[in-house]
Amino acid sequence: DLSLLLDVVLKTTSGQVKKDFVACGLLNQLHQTIGRNFGKEYSMVLRKVLRVVEALPLTADVVYSVRSAHGTFANVLQELSSNADFDVRSKASALLKKYTLAACTDP
Repeated sequence: DLSLLLDVVLKTTSGQVKKDFVACGLLNQLHQTIGRNFGKEYSMVLRKVLRVVEALPLTADVVYSVRSAHGTFANVLQELSSNADFDVRSKASALLKKYTLAACTDP
């Protein structure tokens, strides 16, 4: 179950393990999981995914380099920042402000 896997990441306290999650492509997997599922029925999962992203030791370079056929993870955050759910919208907007394109060292 996706929710249980996300809980494992959220309950991880070791910074090194979180870095290993990022190095093993967790953000890419989350990006693929979100896909185009932006509707209200996915709000609960989207909130949890965004909490996981907030908890990971990411850089702007990672956020803008993870991509699929639909664009980068930052593009997904932009779409989520106009989501109908307030929590999803506010968390996505906060992440976009935290990881700006200007902060990328390897555009």
